[in-house]
Amino acid sequence: MKKLIILAIGLAMACNSSQTTVSDGDKNAVAKPTSTPEPFAETITESELKEHLYTYASDEYEGRETGKPYQKKAVEYLKAQYEKMGIPAAQADGNYFQTVPLQVSQLPVGSLSIDGKEYPLGEDFLTFSKAEGTFDNIIYVGYGIEEGDYSDYKDIDVKDKVILVKSGEPIAANGNYLCPGLPKSLSGVTCQNL
Repeated sequence: MKKLIILAIGLAMACNSSQTTVSDGDKNAVAKPTSTPEPFAETITESELKEHLYTYASDEYEGRETGKPYQKKAVEYLKAQYEKMGIPAAQADGNYFQTVPLQVSQLPVGSLSIDGKEYPLGEDFLTFSKAEGTFDNIIYVGYGIEEGDYSDYKDIDVKDKVILVKSGEPIAANGNYLCPGLPKSLSGVTCQNL
C-alpha cells in the first residue's frame, strides 16, 4: 500500500508540473520552470489523492495490463484529469499520447521428457524458441561459455541440434568465479583454465 501511495503522490506531482514545453526547433534548449513547485504541492489534499488512488487502483480498470482495453481506459482517466486541471498536451497538435508500437512475446509452453521424467518449461528449463519433436541426442555444453582460449563448444558440433546449457558460470572450490569480470555474468568475461 505504501508503494501505491508513493506512486500516487508522484503522479499527482507530475500532473501539477509547472514546466514549459520546448519547441522542436531548439534541440539544446532546456525547459525552465515558470514557478516553484511548492504552491502546487500544497494544493494536493489527502482526500483528493485518496480518491484518485482508489479510483485508479480499483477493479474498474482490471489490472491495467499494457495493450489491454482497461489499460487504455486507465490512460483516458489520466488524460481527463490532466484536461480538468488545465495541463496542456505536450505535443503541438494537442495530442496527449505518443504512439509507441507494442510487441507482445511469450515464452513457449511445454515440457521436456528425459527417460520418462517430465520437466515443465519455466520451472526446470527455459527456451526462447519453439522446439517440437523427439530428439534422441541433446548436446551438453556446460555453461556455454566461449571466450578467448576457453570454449565449452570445442570439438562439439551444435549445428541444427538441441543443446543444454547450465545456468550461471563455473565456481572454484574456494567460492571464486572462474570467469572474472562482471560477477555472475557471462558477457565480456575471460575464463581461466578449468
